[in-house]
Amino acid sequence: SESASQAESGSVFKFPIPTLAYKEFRNSEKPFTVEISPGPQVIAQIGDSVVLTCGVTGCESPSFSWRTQIDSPLSGQVKTEGTKSTLTLSPVNFENEHSYLCTVTCGHKKLEKRISVDLYSFPRDPEIEMSGLLVSGNPVTVSCEVPSVYPSDRLEIELFKGESIIESKTFLEDMDKKSLETKSLEMTFIPTTEDAGKVLVCLAQLHVGEMEFEPKQRQSTQTLYVNVAPRDTTILVSPSSILEEGSSVNMTCFSNGLPAPEILWSRQLNNGHLQLLSENSTLTLTSTKMEDSGIYVCEGINQAGRSKKEVELIIQVAPKDIQLIAFPSKSVKEGDTVIISCTCGNVPKTWIILKKKAETGDTVLKSRDGAYTIHKVQLEDAGVYECESKNEVGLQLRSLTLDVKG
Repeated sequence: SESASQAESGSVFKFPIPTLAYKEFRNSEKPFTVEISPGPQVIAQIGDSVVLTCGVTGCESPSFSWRTQIDSPLSGQVKTEGTKSTLTLSPVNFENEHSYLCTVTCGHKKLEKRISVDLYSFPRDPEIEMSGLLVSGNPVTVSCEVPSVYPSDRLEIELFKGESIIESKTFLEDMDKKSLETKSLEMTFIPTTEDAGKVLVCLAQLHVGEMEFEPKQRQSTQTLYVNVAPRDTTILVSPSSILEEGSSVNMTCFSNGLPAPEILWSRQLNNGHLQLLSENSTLTLTSTKMEDSGIYVCEGINQAGRSKKEVELIIQVAPKDIQLIAFPSKSVKEGDTVIISCTCGNVPKTWIILKKKAETGDTVLKSRDGAYTIHKVQLEDAGVYECESKNEVGLQLRSLTLDVKG
């Protein structure tokens, strides 16, 4: 009645809302849930697209907000439709490697969900390279390169030859480095013939066990083809390297190496150059002539090197047209100079021997190109001089008498 009289008198009366009733009003808001997908952690390869989805159940008109846990720029595109909001990171890069928070407000209630984005890069298999041709006994450097790796401090490279590991390398110095790194392992070894056919394996592993992605290891292989430079080159001559004019001869060359050496036959010219004759292993000369005499060279050649062998071919003919003269005359005065010269038209000068005959025995003279010079001739230089040209085919002699006047 007091309240009624106050109302009638025109005074203002406020009805207090009991505290208990206000709490009941707040608690009457329906509960809702928030789910963020694809899960609490996203593993993404650098350069890919990543879509984070925040969905609400139990709230018809939620409001959404996205942020990074360290409040850095989102660097992504947000799209909200009804009870779902997405954050698209494309292409994902180092600036996106954060934890992201999706905050949902429904009425007076707020809920927050967290998702972390972790990155990796391991796009291609290792690349194996050699510093040069594999030649038995020659050092060669092999490199194994792994391109565009992240995180590179988790990378390990191992090099195998056959079943045996010959080198390994890690890169812990790159810890916390936010960049794509190309890493390589290098080593030098000396190949042998036993290595031929073995497989060189470069194995790269990214040790990030807490991150689920494939592949975590990549490998490349290369078969070792070991070359052996030509060696042990030999020449077989049939029937002999000394022949009579008109005979035939076969000269066969052998050379060991990998790959099998190519055989080249050449003849050495007077100026030292080589004249190519044949690319067959056997060189055949038929109806030989004296001018076929000379040095013949066989070369075994492959991509690893070359090996050379020589043989001297001598074509003999019976000596003929031999001439023995004394210059200026066979009759000279004591004290004069006289030259005794022997020539043979069809044999080399080296096959000519000059002698002075005597009852006590012949004296072989030190001739030069078949000529013997006597300076200031003495009486005892008088006598019989003989020129001999002899080989397996025949013999021819000439003689003259030198007269010295006192």
